[in-house]
Amino acid sequence: MANDIQARFNVARDSYARVESILRDMTEKVVSFESDFRHDWAMLQYDLILQSVLLAQAIADGKYLAIENSFIRQITDYGDITLAFNQKASDENLGLEELDWDGLAELIISADDERRVKLVTIFTSIAWDYSNTLIGFFAPVDAVIERDYLKEIVDATVIILFAFTEIDGDSVEQRHEAGSDADRELTIAVSMLENLLVKRWKQKIAEFEAWRRRNNPDAE
Repeated sequence: MANDIQARFNVARDSYARVESILRDMTEKVVSFESDFRHDWAMLQYDLILQSVLLAQAIADGKYLAIENSFIRQITDYGDITLAFNQKASDENLGLEELDWDGLAELIISADDERRVKLVTIFTSIAWDYSNTLIGFFAPVDAVIERDYLKEIVDATVIILFAFTEIDGDSVEQRHEAGSDADRELTIAVSMLENLLVKRWKQKIAEFEAWRRRNNPDAE
């Protein structure tokens, strides 16, 4: 079992490295017109999106396992949603003590369904707020380069989400059965990724292309 879990994590880490490579390439293009932009900023913002989606995916079945907590904590290299969570809790006077990853796990495990929904809302809000810069700079780059960066990022991220569904000990048949917990969790995660990243990215591309047409009508 341990070897199977490590194998799934390795697959996820390979896909994470793929996303990092894609965002590094995009950062090199962004710095040509925004010299202060940094790759680690972009990765931090991606990491918070990924961690928030994985947390929602893990919580969806009503249980939160130590192996899931470990996976989410270790999959990323730049962002840490517990730090952003603590900052948000402080800023908005949520009445919560500062949490590390073990504390966050205890909070999730002890929460009832209503409070878990509230926690997912907080995670989503964090990812939404922190990723504005990433989307604001990268979507226009995607609009002018003949390469579908967004699709590459999403494809690699979905591989991470698939790997995550396979670490909770269910059999292959249970995981892939229509209507199973894993199937429902993955649906929730992909939908959240769509809302946090894909729709906003495409909207920013549309806004950029509209701006370009207004300012350079002869370009078409």
